[in-house]
Amino acid sequence: MKQFNIKTMLAAAIMAVGLASCSTSDDPETSTSGAPIEFKLAKTVEMNCSSDDVVLGEWESWYYKVQDYQYTTKEHMPASYALFVDKAPAQGNGEAVTTEEKDKVMAYLAAHPNEGSTEFNHYNYFIQYVGGSHDEYTSEQYPELRDNNGAAHSVIGSNQMDYIQFVDQNGETKHINDYNANYGPRALVLNLKITGANYHDSWGDKDQIKTDKYRFYTIDGNLYLCFDYATAKNSGENFGGDGVYNDYVIKIIPACDEPTTPTDPDPETPDPTDPDPEDPETPVVTVNNGHVEVNFAAKDFKDYEASKLSVHVRDTVNFKVFIPVPDLYYCAEDDMYIVEKHYDNMTYNNLATTMEREIAGQKVTLNITYAAEGIYIESAGINSKVLEYCRNVYGDGITFEVNNYYNAAITRETLIQALNQATITFTDRKPKAYINTIIEDNKDANGNLLDCVVTNLSGLAE
Repeated sequence: MKQFNIKTMLAAAIMAVGLASCSTSDDPETSTSGAPIEFKLAKTVEMNCSSDDVVLGEWESWYYKVQDYQYTTKEHMPASYALFVDKAPAQGNGEAVTTEEKDKVMAYLAAHPNEGSTEFNHYNYFIQYVGGSHDEYTSEQYPELRDNNGAAHSVIGSNQMDYIQFVDQNGETKHINDYNANYGPRALVLNLKITGANYHDSWGDKDQIKTDKYRFYTIDGNLYLCFDYATAKNSGENFGGDGVYNDYVIKIIPACDEPTTPTDPDPETPDPTDPDPEDPETPVVTVNNGHVEVNFAAKDFKDYEASKLSVHVRDTVNFKVFIPVPDLYYCAEDDMYIVEKHYDNMTYNNLATTMEREIAGQKVTLNITYAAEGIYIESAGINSKVLEYCRNVYGDGITFEVNNYYNAAITRETLIQALNQATITFTDRKPKAYINTIIEDNKDANGNLLDCVVTNLSGLAE
């Protein structure tokens, strides 16, 4: 079995404060010291688009317009925007895409009505206005546009879609600033998986927010969010759309490089843990840059010390983490999570040492052992069926999170030294890649950490 060191992340504020007893409060908003100052470790590009855990600073937003920072150096940008600025789309016809790209997209959509999909697996992406077809819908074409008195009407749908909304992974509706019938700025959207897309119809006066008239199309390798215009009035007009999703189109540009299926470095030697493609009872799983990523952070609160471990598993492996903090210093309490998807598909245990969750009919467990020499955290049950289900349903793997708490008998300096000796062992096989988020010696004049880097150790020996 291969073993690797896990490097911790040191919180910016170090407070020498005594602790009378162990605490399990890990909610920054309710902590007696206010929000802890914690640097979130940078992720590899594969992670940033498929995870909704970009940490936003106190004054940072989930939405940034590119034009506001196009003449700004990275060190003067908001940190969360600077992470992705290199993927910002170029101007075309002003803020919109080029006229050539628009014409090609409109022609494709007109030739492919009632296609596309509502499936969307990105959380961090740029958007860019494409435009609309400006098709005119008349009562001669669509009798349903006549009112109750039989009077004829016509409407250019593209001109009436005066604002756009995205529905996020929590079911919350977010207004997309400055996107209206004839304009939209290049912008970065963070931590928002589109589970629904709406527009407001300014021509109709009935059911003006249209919630089910969108589709995602992939055209020439690019992703577009496309809307079909529909309208209704209390005077009787009721046009349900023509099935062509070209009345309002927005380009979606992932803010980082998405995982692709890697080439097997040794195709002649199949992995014995991989499913047998000849066995119809065994699901065949296509590994998308299969890897395990570990984030391990030391957290500083006013009255106690804590650490947070996150293990993101995207390969068919189980793991065992050892945190070498002796029992003299730790509290035998923890917050444990097994996460299919944050917010609505997760299992949580407090003050427990074993938990389990059923995924795709498979039992996945997370166990913590408090030993004299330290804390052991071990997974079991991760297999191809579990990963296939998580990938197909959520576009990601499975995440385990554990918070541990430490008492006043250990100094912060000693705790950091111990946490930096933590190791992870893969108990079944090595992952195709192991990603360890670590801190390097990069501080400002006041000693505050400026940045974090990721080391991707791929091609590891058995």
